[in-house]
This record gives sequence, C-alpha cells and structure tokens, in this order.
Amino acid sequence: MVERDPRHAIRAPVLYRQRGGLFWYHGILEDFSVTGVRFRGEKYLPLQCPVEMSFEMPRDPNDMSKVNFFCWGRVARAALPSLSDGHFGIGAKILRYRSEKETAVDFRGIIGEVRGPAARRQESHKAPTKPD
Repeated sequence: MVERDPRHAIRAPVLYRQRGGLFWYHGILEDFSVTGVRFRGEKYLPLQCPVEMSFEMPRDPNDMSKVNFFCWGRVARAALPSLSDGHFGIGAKILRYRSEKETAVDFRGIIGEVRGPAARRQESHKAPTKPD
C-alpha cells in the first residue's frame, strides 16, 4: 500500500487553465496536500492535461492574512459535473509552485508538513555523515 500525504479541507476560490491557455476558469478548492489539490470547476480538463492554478490560502489557521500561490501540475482525476452544482471534479498533482515573492512561503510551513517531494529531495541530497 502506498502512503498518501495528508489532505486538508479548505473552501477557497481557485483560477485554473490548461497550461499556456488563454482563458482562466473559476473553481472552488475542496482539499489539498503538499502534492496535490482537489477542486470543482466550470471547465472540464482531461486526464494527464497540464494545468496551471492560482489560489490564496491562509498563512496559518490563526492568522487572517493570506498567501497567493501559483502552481503547475497535471490532472490526475477528472469527474463529470455533479447534479447539485454542475461543476466538474478535478484532482491535480502539483509538480511545482511559487508563492508571492515578498512572502516566499512554503506549503509545508502552512500545513505543518515536512513530507512531500521537496522533503524527500532534501533528504536524498544530504551529505553522508561519518560514523563515530
């Protein structure tokens, strides 16, 4: 069984488009982790489609200030529109992201996670320690 990064529920607006597309579409984030997001949106994107997303998240649960993220990813799940709101379900794997330059915030700092692709890369690049 593959261990999955913890998911955190959030309801926040998201703008998304196929990578390089001219038009941005509106959606609502439902949850996220350090490796992906799930949202409902007005435009269908097919599986494996490269996607760009922009959304704001609270800096931390006790702070009202927000941080803007821009993400590049790939659609991992796509569902037909629900009967309740007519929006498509989209799950996207985050391949890379950036936050506002003045904040330089990291997802892991916001959600208190140290796991995920960046943590694994850092661990694999550590210099070996000498035995005592």
